[in-house]
Amino acid sequence: MARQAMCFTHHDRAAKTRCKTCQKPICSGCIKSDAAGQFCSFDCAEKAKDYAQRDNEDILKVSHGGGVEALVKGVVEIVGLAAVALFVGGKFLKIGICLKILKMAGL
Repeated sequence: MARQAMCFTHHDRAAKTRCKTCQKPICSGCIKSDAAGQFCSFDCAEKAKDYAQRDNEDILKVSHGGGVEALVKGVVEIVGLAAVALFVGGKFLKIGICLKILKMAGL
């Protein structure tokens, strides 16, 4: 049989829901509601709004090429440098030296 969660603040009252931010069980008297959800305090409501705003900013950065574009560019540059190093190493140096250089560079 499942045990009824009790309010985090009022231990003698059954919890109606959990805070959207910290997940504490809260009774109907403790619920602070706004458009973002139900919270145990205005502090938790503010944290949820701040998180949502940062999350939206991160989505905008990625959708406008800030994150993904930079990552792809970096990978292409690394692969290009590795190819050049292997070519030069194969032509002018012993391949073992070339591989050591790549390993030291972390590639």
